[in-house]
Amino acid sequence: MDIAVSVVQWCCGKPLAWAWDEVKKQCLYSIKYKESAEAFESEATEFLEKVQRLQEAVQRSGRHSIRKELQRQFDKARDVKNKVNVLTSDMETATSTGCISNYKLSKRIVILRKAMMQLLQDPQFISVVSLQPQAIRPRSRAERPDDFLYFPSRKPTMDEIMNALKDEGRSTVRVYGMGGVGKTYMVKALASRALKEKKFDQVVVSVVSQTVDLRKIQGDIAHGLGEELTSTEVQDRADDLRNILNDHGNILLILDDLWETINLSTIGIPQYSESCKCKILITTRQMNVCDDLDRQYSAIQIKVLSGDDPWTLFTQKAGDNLKVPPGFEEIGKKIVEECRGLPIALSTIGSALYKKDLTYWETAATRLQSSKTASIKEDDLNSVIRKCIELSYSFLPNDTCKRVFQMCSFFPEDYNIPKETLTRYGMGLALIPNIERVKEARGDIHQTVEELKAASLLLDGDKEETVKMHDVIRDISIQIGYNQQQHKSIVKTSMKLENWPGEILTNSCGAISLISNHLKKLPDRVDCPETEILLLQDNKNLRLVSDEFFQGMRALKVLDFTSARIKSLPSSTQQLSLLRLLSLDNCRFLKDVSMIGELNRLEILTLRMSGITSLPESFANLKELRILDITLSLQCENVPPGVISSMDKLEELYMQGCFADWEITNENWKANFQEILTLGSLTILKVDIKNVCCLPPDSVAPNWENFDICVSNSDQRRFANATHDASFTRGLATGVKLEAFPEWFRQAVAHKVEKLSYQLCGNLSNILQEYHHGNFDGVKSLYVDQCADIAQLIKLGNELPNQPVFPQLEKLNIHHMQKTEGICVEELLPGSLQKVRTLEVGECPNLKDSLLPPNLIQRMPNLEEVKVTGTSINAVFGFDGITFQGGQLRKLNRLTLQNLSQLTSLWKGPSELVMFHRLEVVKISQCENLRYIFPYAVSDYLCHLQVLWLEDCSGLEKVIGGHTDEVPESITLPRLTTLRLQCLPHLTDFYTQEAYLRCPELQRLHKQDCKRLRTNLSDYHSDQEIQEKSS
Repeated sequence: MDIAVSVVQWCCGKPLAWAWDEVKKQCLYSIKYKESAEAFESEATEFLEKVQRLQEAVQRSGRHSIRKELQRQFDKARDVKNKVNVLTSDMETATSTGCISNYKLSKRIVILRKAMMQLLQDPQFISVVSLQPQAIRPRSRAERPDDFLYFPSRKPTMDEIMNALKDEGRSTVRVYGMGGVGKTYMVKALASRALKEKKFDQVVVSVVSQTVDLRKIQGDIAHGLGEELTSTEVQDRADDLRNILNDHGNILLILDDLWETINLSTIGIPQYSESCKCKILITTRQMNVCDDLDRQYSAIQIKVLSGDDPWTLFTQKAGDNLKVPPGFEEIGKKIVEECRGLPIALSTIGSALYKKDLTYWETAATRLQSSKTASIKEDDLNSVIRKCIELSYSFLPNDTCKRVFQMCSFFPEDYNIPKETLTRYGMGLALIPNIERVKEARGDIHQTVEELKAASLLLDGDKEETVKMHDVIRDISIQIGYNQQQHKSIVKTSMKLENWPGEILTNSCGAISLISNHLKKLPDRVDCPETEILLLQDNKNLRLVSDEFFQGMRALKVLDFTSARIKSLPSSTQQLSLLRLLSLDNCRFLKDVSMIGELNRLEILTLRMSGITSLPESFANLKELRILDITLSLQCENVPPGVISSMDKLEELYMQGCFADWEITNENWKANFQEILTLGSLTILKVDIKNVCCLPPDSVAPNWENFDICVSNSDQRRFANATHDASFTRGLATGVKLEAFPEWFRQAVAHKVEKLSYQLCGNLSNILQEYHHGNFDGVKSLYVDQCADIAQLIKLGNELPNQPVFPQLEKLNIHHMQKTEGICVEELLPGSLQKVRTLEVGECPNLKDSLLPPNLIQRMPNLEEVKVTGTSINAVFGFDGITFQGGQLRKLNRLTLQNLSQLTSLWKGPSELVMFHRLEVVKISQCENLRYIFPYAVSDYLCHLQVLWLEDCSGLEKVIGGHTDEVPESITLPRLTTLRLQCLPHLTDFYTQEAYLRCPELQRLHKQDCKRLRTNLSDYHSDQEIQEKSS
């Protein structure tokens, strides 16, 4: 009766379509009571736990200001808590299971769940619930080496810098301090904090270092803003960069490690103004650097740690849970005293002494005492740092650790050092004895790197699988290498050297690094008979190398000529009989490399992006070769027969983006694929195949651990595959169905593949048919492009196995599919598509109705990003008939829609099922049939929305709207910071004019060609100063 009365009362006088939608909505309250109740119980438990934590926080809070805020938030939560308790009690005592009782309870559940959700996602509520007791929590050694940032003696300096960053009248902030005192860590941490507090739109960092490279600085800034500078001339790049910075709003630009004054205008950095709010933060070791940029304010000094902070930092590194071993405290205090409050000294010596016995501690104290001085002059403090790092170096567990540590200093300052490069150099130098496999060497070098990081001698790099060395540690490492008797090293990188340094024309050094200089030619001869490693990469003007150059370097084991412009190798290269690694990557002018075949001890040869046209027949002599890499040597179109099969120790072969025309007939003009199958040690294969017929029909399935194989007769496709994201280690891109491959190939590849791509596969009509020939349970990425016969991407059939499909899939990409009408219209088994995080669909004109119907939405609980372009869908999500599960799309983070001419709404069905709890970015353009973006009922769940871009939607009338009389009196978008409204001729309101709109964090509003828009700047009720661009 309750349902009937409610529905009839509402329906009177309403249009039929609207009335029917409301009938369904009211009925859902009753039908889905069980699911709704289960979801409520889970969420109520979480809510009550947090309210209890909040109550405890009120009771223990000491400071009045904190206690007042806690009490205010608790008062807000208490009313909701009482209602939760009442409803829980009613649900437990309800005796009726009929429709009427269920209807009433379900409706109360929906209302109360919304109230709980709004409170749980209120930023102020979150912040106070997260407050913990003020006692110092135990810290682990695994924490970042910049823990000292938050020590009490740091706070005044941090506050001073933070206030300077917030000061609207200050365009430049200079921070200075000696090397190793923590400048970079501090400013980056404060910049991150300022970013979170919405003081800046973006933060960009460029490390300048001693040798100023304007092109590098310009490139760093542009890249940090997601832009590219195509010009090579500094002035042209400066003009382009200036335009980029003017378009990017409020930016904090960090120029780290300046050694001299530079002209910002020469770089392309405009003056701070209303139109370009680009604030500069400079770190330097010298107080007077860039005085002319900031004459009104003094530079801010970062000093050493004081008070109890040095001891606390030391115990973080040397002990467990802020405690040193029993009996070690007295000697530990002496060590800390010798470190003079220097963070880098405390971190390195503390890490070196972790889990060492008392003898090591006593040795450290004795050796450090020799540097004791009452002075706090910088030279004396630098001496302390040097002794601490030298001591840490001496405590390293083995020679391999020490050699890898020194090897990291061979690279330029602030260089992201690939771990793979260290692995290959380490193999070339035979740093790890008794290693039989590349995989083992890679594991040992990676373990060594982790030990050096644990010792605070290396840092994580800015890129994946890279490490960096602090510039102070690097300087000392270079000195250690230069002064030692064995394995002496000379390092002169990024110094703009045009000529070979005279001091190493004759020298007994073991290593020479001249990376990133301006060398144009090498001397006729260098007599360095003990040199084992010579690094000359990134000397991009290097053209001339004398034929006699290597005659005095016959001990050479590692030689790197990457990016040289040499046209041929010197004849003395043949005399390098001990050479184990040769890198000629990006030597585009190098054609003839036949003499390399004389280097019969060579284990690693890399010719990536080189100019070779063929693998020389002499390479058949490279019997010790373990790694061969000729990736993207585009001109290499021939591999003679017998060359690859002769390399019987080869473990890793990289040949993508070059030779692909394997022998099909028995004419023996070029290599056949059978040669690869004879390589019994091969574990990694990355290769292109032009014609699948080249694969032998019968063979034992090889045990390739990692592979990336592209089968296509298109040069463009093969090139694209060679340059793709290599985030997955087992990839197959094919233009033919799996049935065309021999059985051994399907076992070796199709059953193990993680990234699967079908491109121009004309006879493929259903992706599931491929399940007969490959085990796709491990596929994590599926890319389907231009497969003309597919109507339904996933179409079930009786002949297919009764099992979940693509249970591990994370990324699904569908592009240029002219006949495709849908992804899947049938019910998939639970577990199917359960891990999909990213869905991208583009240029599929026949794709209609909903992109994701109910059967797919329920199978994709982890969906985070959806991008759709060029289809005929009228809705993105379809909820009609879906089973209520407490809200769908809970993890959706980004939504991008473009050129969808038939799109009329984001979804179909009851909006109560939609909860965009994590949606942060929405970008919609060229969707002319959209009348509104979000209905009123969903607006309460947009609490994480940060960016909203709406462009070229000619039919759009409101951002939030819909066909209903139930218009909330107010709406708040608590995290919206950026709003772009462009070319929206029919847009009249963001929200209904009669209601209250609040966007407290809105900072940027771009409004263009929205002539009917009545919502004014003040109508957003932002607490921030809004930067408005209108036209």
